[in-house]
Amino acid sequence: MIREEPYKIPRAARQTPRRIPHPPFTGTAATYSPTSYDTVVVHNPTGSTYDVTLLAGTWTKVLDTNGSSSATGTTACDSLAVTVSRRN
Repeated sequence: MIREEPYKIPRAARQTPRRIPHPPFTGTAATYSPTSYDTVVVHNPTGSTYDVTLLAGTWTKVLDTNGSSSATGTTACDSLAVTVSRRN
């Protein structure tokens, strides 16, 4: 008769992982956020089209549900999709 022994997890794997301390956050969110951007990525998980509000300027939709795109002047983001627009 073959006797199976239970699998034993090595001691190193059972230890709690060490947390690496990060330096404290010393700024404000505005310090790390751009005030002007040239690319917008919209994830629309809803079942309806979403119209995104973009900064002033001319924008081109470069990626939508059909893949690569080059539509200018549209802010519509298809449902259940990711849409990428860039400023010209």
